[in-house]
Amino acid sequence: MSSTVRSALLGSQDGQLRCSWRVLVAVVITFGAVFGFILTVRAVGIDPPGWAEIAVVHPAAVIGVLIAMVLLKRYVDRWDITDYGFNLSRQWGADTLAGFALGVFVVSVLFVIEYQQGGVQIVGTWTDAAAVPIVLQVGILLLGWIALGVWEETLFRGIFITNAIEGLMSRGFSDRAVILGALVSSSIVFGFSHGISGAISTGDSLLYALVMTSISGVLYGWAYLLSGELAFSIGLHTGVNLTTTMLISSSGATYPKVVEYSVSGRSIGLNTSDPAILLFVFAIEFLIISGYFYFQYGAVVPDPNHSGSRSV
Repeated sequence: MSSTVRSALLGSQDGQLRCSWRVLVAVVITFGAVFGFILTVRAVGIDPPGWAEIAVVHPAAVIGVLIAMVLLKRYVDRWDITDYGFNLSRQWGADTLAGFALGVFVVSVLFVIEYQQGGVQIVGTWTDAAAVPIVLQVGILLLGWIALGVWEETLFRGIFITNAIEGLMSRGFSDRAVILGALVSSSIVFGFSHGISGAISTGDSLLYALVMTSISGVLYGWAYLLSGELAFSIGLHTGVNLTTTMLISSSGATYPKVVEYSVSGRSIGLNTSDPAILLFVFAIEFLIISGYFYFQYGAVVPDPNHSGSRSV
């Protein structure tokens, strides 16, 4: 291997694969598992209805990201699964539920504000879009949304932020620069991976969708950095997705809905609603996240030596 290629791929201090390449490896394996599973499902003739596709795609992504962590641990960085934020315990479960509750609360507040301003109208309650038992449908969708929260938070927060912290620390940046760099970079990548499809599906400005989705990523990442665990961010992410698709959903969505609304302005979402309202809701969410971890753990600001450290 030439010195140029070796320098590009391997760190100068430890001789291991650079952190940026580790993240890319995880991304390729995760999405490779998704596309491979989809092709396999189609090859055997399984054709799930549109509303149930999330229960096919996202569990496959969970398998993919777990495979990525196992391969990285065995052949690259020797990190344990707990280093990525899976130090499972009773408190881990409590933090997951707290994050989920906040996700439901945030979207509900956003909906109430939009409703009060006349942006949406309630057109039905407890509507069922599919011709299958409601319990089965809800169970399938819950599986899909939980799986999405697990794999996206594992990839964008656990793997990305943890490796970004290690990479930035190795370059001698200050603690503040390390935290800011890891948080912002992961959130921008998260924004690009979601904002483009969001803008296409809703017709909103691409720049607006990218910015607002990236801010959502900042909040998920903030919860991860304060705790060093993925519990709260997985719960928060799942709560937001579940609420915007099943608890409070637009009249065009093919999901069972507790509250169904029609849109007379922008749709309800963290990358589509009025920016002034969204920034207000984001500020509330940030304060609640910060307050939760302060009262639970005394955490005020993230510690890169805690958030990105390996277990011994």
